[in-house]
Amino acid sequence: ERESIDSLCGAIPRMMPAAAQAAQFDANAPPVQESSIQRQFRETALLVEKLRWIVHGRESLDKILEDGEALEAFRAHLVAQGNGDEKLLVFWSEMTRLQTMRAGARDARRRLLLEKELGMSAEEARTMDNASAQRKYADTRRTVQEKLLPSFIKSGGCDGLISSLMGDVDVTERRDILARKYKPPRDLSGFIHAFAHTMDDFPACIVLSDMTTPGNPMIFVNREFCRVTRYARKDALGKNCRFLQGPRSEVEAVAVIQDTLRRGVDCFVKITNY
Repeated sequence: ERESIDSLCGAIPRMMPAAAQAAQFDANAPPVQESSIQRQFRETALLVEKLRWIVHGRESLDKILEDGEALEAFRAHLVAQGNGDEKLLVFWSEMTRLQTMRAGARDARRRLLLEKELGMSAEEARTMDNASAQRKYADTRRTVQEKLLPSFIKSGGCDGLISSLMGDVDVTERRDILARKYKPPRDLSGFIHAFAHTMDDFPACIVLSDMTTPGNPMIFVNREFCRVTRYARKDALGKNCRFLQGPRSEVEAVAVIQDTLRRGVDCFVKITNY
């Protein structure tokens, strides 16, 4: 059975013929306006930047703390959830500001925060030493960063801050990191160029494949993919992802991937690649 599968895989083309891509997807479709491409590029760039903010949560919290409107929007978002988590945000933000205060004033303010925001008794707050308070602060920051911040970012509450820090974003065509001779369809060119431009240095392996082209070739791989797999970009682009498979690649995992691709859904598998 394994020999049959290997024989079948070997018979399937692994490179994308330049002529395989359809020159036109729908002759009757209205022309795509340049303004639509620009809008798609900006929207995609914003989505990717939001993902970066979630991944780099510590730096993102520092940026929010520096922006009064964004911090208030974060608090209002948590209030709307009705879980009382806004108290954790207030405790973290106020404790962060306390780090630069004089010891006497800092200790008094810290006790007040422990009582008001974390619900501790006056005696518990008074007897808590500085090391214990710092651990409580670190634990709270971790909760805000890992649990509360992603929810806020996904809600769109800090889109304004992220967009302002991004500045003006125009379509940037990175032909050097896409498959040679690949021409993105105009109705997706804004997304594809923005995705490649912003995800090239993302700290996880990212691959983009065109499922409308025979052989489903990879049209983009980022730097992390090249670092992990040790394949140069030029050696990976234009090939199907299965070129990574080898003698010990799990047949069951491959079957799951194939099935989910056919059905257009997500999957998570553990597979041995080469």
